[in-house]
Amino acid sequence: MKAVARKSRGLIVIIMVSVAVLCLTAGLVAGRLLPRDSSVTTDNPVPIPPNMLDALSQSGGGVALYGYKQFDVIDGVAQLPLANHESNNVYLRFTLVLDADGSVLYSSPIVAAGMMMDGFRPKAVSDGTHEVTLRVEVFSDQVARQPLTTVNQPMTMQVSA
Repeated sequence: MKAVARKSRGLIVIIMVSVAVLCLTAGLVAGRLLPRDSSVTTDNPVPIPPNMLDALSQSGGGVALYGYKQFDVIDGVAQLPLANHESNNVYLRFTLVLDADGSVLYSSPIVAAGMMMDGFRPKAVSDGTHEVTLRVEVFSDQVARQPLTTVNQPMTMQVSA
C-alpha cells in the first residue's frame, strides 16, 4: 500500500513539473500584463490583480506559473510579478540567481495561492544585461522544509538607473 502511495505521489510531482514548464511557456507568450509603477514595492505577498488572473487561467491545469524570458530592473525595482495562481493547491517560493557567479539576488517568502510578490528589490548589480535563473520551489504547505519540486527558468535581466 505504501509503495503504491509513493508511486502515485511521484507521478503527481512529475505531472506538476511538466505542467509547470508548460505554464511558464504560456506565460511567456502572454507577455507583460500589468503596467508597473517602479515606486511601489513590497516585501510581503499581495493579492493578484484580476486581469492577471484571467491570463493565468488560460494556461491550463496543474501548477500555473507566470513566466517571462526577460524583465527590467528600473531604479532598483524589478518589473516582474512573481505570482502563485489562485487555482494552485500549493505554496511557492521564488529565488532569483545571477548566473555569472551563482549569487542569490532575491528570495521571496513562501507565497500562498492567489498572492504575488510585486515590485521587489533584488540585490544591486551593475547596469546592463545579466543572465539570471528564476528558481520556483513548490511546497505542500507554508512550513514545509523540503520542496515537492523545483522549476528553473532562465531569463535575461536588464538593469538601468
